[in-house]
Amino acid sequence: AFSSGIELVASFDTWGVFTTNLKMQAVLVSRDGLRSNNQSLPGVNGNTTSNGATGLTARKRYDLVAGDQYLAFGITPGITIAHPPQWQQTGDKSAPAGSTLDFTVKATDVDGGAPALSCSDATHFSDLGGGTGRFLWATGTSDVGLYAVRFIAADAGGLAATQDVSVYLSPSGLETNIVFDGMNITSDFRNAFVTVLQNTPVRPDWGTNDYLAALRVITNSQQLVLGVSGVVRYNAGAGNNAIAILFDTDPATGTNVMPDLGTTGYRARNMSGMVFDTAFTPDHVLTIGLQQETPAHTAWADYSRLVSGGNNDYLGELVEPVDYYGTLYAGDYMIGLKLASCDTNLARAAAIDDLLELALTYAKLDVKTNFVRVQVVEINNDGTQYSNQSLPPINNASNYNGGACSSARFDLVPGDQYLTVPIPFVTNLHRAPVLSPIGDKEVLAGATLQFAVSASDDDGPPPQLLVNNLPPGASFTTNGAGGAFLWATSAADIGAYTVTFRAFDGQLADSETILIRVAEDRIDWCNLQYPPVVTSYAGAIPPQVVYGRVHIPARTAAPGATPGLSAQLGFGASNDPDDWEWTDAAFAYQVGADDEFQASFGGDAPTGAFLYAYRYRYTNQGNEHVYGTLDGGPFDTVSPAGAGRWTVLATPDEILAANLQWPPVMTTMVYETPQPVFGRVYIPGNTESNFPAQNLAAEAGVGSAFATFAWYAGAYNTNYGVYNEFSCQFPATNTEGVFHYCFRYTYQQTNVVYGMLDGKHAAYSESQAGKWIVLPEPGMVIALAAAACVRVRRSVRS
Repeated sequence: AFSSGIELVASFDTWGVFTTNLKMQAVLVSRDGLRSNNQSLPGVNGNTTSNGATGLTARKRYDLVAGDQYLAFGITPGITIAHPPQWQQTGDKSAPAGSTLDFTVKATDVDGGAPALSCSDATHFSDLGGGTGRFLWATGTSDVGLYAVRFIAADAGGLAATQDVSVYLSPSGLETNIVFDGMNITSDFRNAFVTVLQNTPVRPDWGTNDYLAALRVITNSQQLVLGVSGVVRYNAGAGNNAIAILFDTDPATGTNVMPDLGTTGYRARNMSGMVFDTAFTPDHVLTIGLQQETPAHTAWADYSRLVSGGNNDYLGELVEPVDYYGTLYAGDYMIGLKLASCDTNLARAAAIDDLLELALTYAKLDVKTNFVRVQVVEINNDGTQYSNQSLPPINNASNYNGGACSSARFDLVPGDQYLTVPIPFVTNLHRAPVLSPIGDKEVLAGATLQFAVSASDDDGPPPQLLVNNLPPGASFTTNGAGGAFLWATSAADIGAYTVTFRAFDGQLADSETILIRVAEDRIDWCNLQYPPVVTSYAGAIPPQVVYGRVHIPARTAAPGATPGLSAQLGFGASNDPDDWEWTDAAFAYQVGADDEFQASFGGDAPTGAFLYAYRYRYTNQGNEHVYGTLDGGPFDTVSPAGAGRWTVLATPDEILAANLQWPPVMTTMVYETPQPVFGRVYIPGNTESNFPAQNLAAEAGVGSAFATFAWYAGAYNTNYGVYNEFSCQFPATNTEGVFHYCFRYTYQQTNVVYGMLDGKHAAYSESQAGKWIVLPEPGMVIALAAAACVRVRRSVRS
């Protein structure tokens, strides 16, 4: 338990005070998850009656039941609480260039009276009185663009409030005049899209809703903004339905064949190999869909660059457990997703309507010209890319794939499936500067840390380099697009420091926050890396290699073994590592900033259970060992809970492992001898030596059905670790067709197992057997075809 003292100062305006009296109450929230155990803290005056008892709060428990639990106090008489005016939310506005833009704004003042209204664009604004103003602009066709308009409401006491409104005038005839106004998806897009109906029977994988919907896109001076409505469906087995939004931002790059985005959990599936129109060569794709695993009420967003050297960025989860609505914000993108008509648990939802609104900067899209092509694809979850469906642009006038977009199904076949979005008023795309990656730094106390920082800007001169949270005693000097960090550290500087570097061009910025560690010259982390469990048999040396990792600041990050650092692997039956048997480990790999060692147990052991761990010694900190376990380290000893477990079992006199090693499939012509087949088998204490095991027989069988398999004796080939490997040569066959094969092993004339592709089986399994495809000879195919032609001609004559 901790005593806490909290002191808070806030203005009356911050609290939104409207009277000369305040009531306050504090509650201690119990951590057991039960609301009934929360406790109220009454006003501390020593006389208040709370919950039926009188006493100071230091002596009483005050449960959350009816009572005088709050503290009421008055505000000093004579203080006048003044409040600034308040705006009614107006929202951004848009209109086609050449039309009249006309809207009103309103503001009120809780202190009484009507505020005076003004506008940054005085030419098109008039104060109508009573807190109402009118913005009226008869626009021209040449006024295309995005305009920032500020409205000011001021009261008689000098307090003021502002409201900023973006006014977007779209090019004449452009079918995109929706304004992005902070993720209000339902209001923005409810009446803005035209439903795309499927003209085929309803597919069960799309749920009960038999429609897809299309997209709208608008542009402003820095962003591409779009809205999509459609259906996604959760599927626990074959992946997720998702929406893929593809962008073609550079006609000179990209591909009209979708590459494989990988098999990671947040990557849209069933897209690899999809072919788009030849004129549509996307460079980027944003995929948004339902989370396949827990937690529920979760969707994911993923942004991938599709050109060579591109990146795959997982943007994050869109989570809102109450309204099924989530947002993601960053400097170069904003995403809002509304999921409607879904089950209370997203993981059980059959089909979900989604309303998606997003904005990406031209810098994020890496736009190279004054237009962007956009296409949206609903990704099906049945594992076939041809079931994916394209969403055409919404203009309800053009014919796409044989029908108006309000009544057609748009499969991924050639057609005008993408939308070309012009950016006519942007002549010089403003790109953010790029700060070169820096990375976290480590330095030994007493040493000097120095590194360079650089940035570039495609739009012009080098950006300004800035730094925040510079450690005491450190310096950062700049020269053009370069900067130099310098810090002569001491023992007094030991610790961790967070430093942020920024590249700024006057408007846009790029930044990176790094961690600088000033540390002692000693082991600060180590472990037993792998494996956590080893199982072997009495009389046999375990084949597993055991690994451990260790880190010394600014030492183990250097390539190769660290001078003065050594490691040992030990095991024993007691909990005291001083009683264990220890074996020297060898440096194995450089893993990031760590050294990794490897070792094997030095010999066999009797049956029983043993603990094992690593220990390390670094000469710069003395001759004592420190221990590394599965829980990390360094530790002064080994905790049994963190140690590895080695179990030595009594040696069973039977086949423990067997398989069909290779090949899984082979193809020949009739009369052609196939390649040999190989199988492996393991018997503890019998197959470890480099000669055939005693009393072991191997056979390979082949046939069109298991009941008709022909069995051929296998010949000992070699040893692989603890396994005997056998080979067998099947004879050629004059019968075309598909045949299966496997190995069969017999030990001591009684222990019979089958070796299949996935390992040992007690019985034959055709799904795990090898497959031999026998084709007819080429000449035979031609002869059969010719004979077929003759038979056809005769039937016609007759």
